[in-house]
Amino acid sequence: MHTHGLGFGQRSPLDDLAIVCTLNPKYAKAHSRLATILQEVGSYDAAVDELKAALSCSHVTPTMRKEYGQRLTTAKQ
Repeated sequence: MHTHGLGFGQRSPLDDLAIVCTLNPKYAKAHSRLATILQEVGSYDAAVDELKAALSCSHVTPTMRKEYGQRLTTAKQ
């Protein structure tokens, strides 16, 4: 578990989002937010995987699909 300077027993946003994505794999926004954090910490391959997971969710709107697609292109660079 990543604590990133948090006190004992506290989880980071990265950990919380990873749990949410595991419990609800069709929650596109959680995958997108996790991808953002992963990019910020330099885990680009994992960010790409999360953006792909977000795009595979059935309830993704055209606007979300466009945003995630653009972010995926940027993350791959």
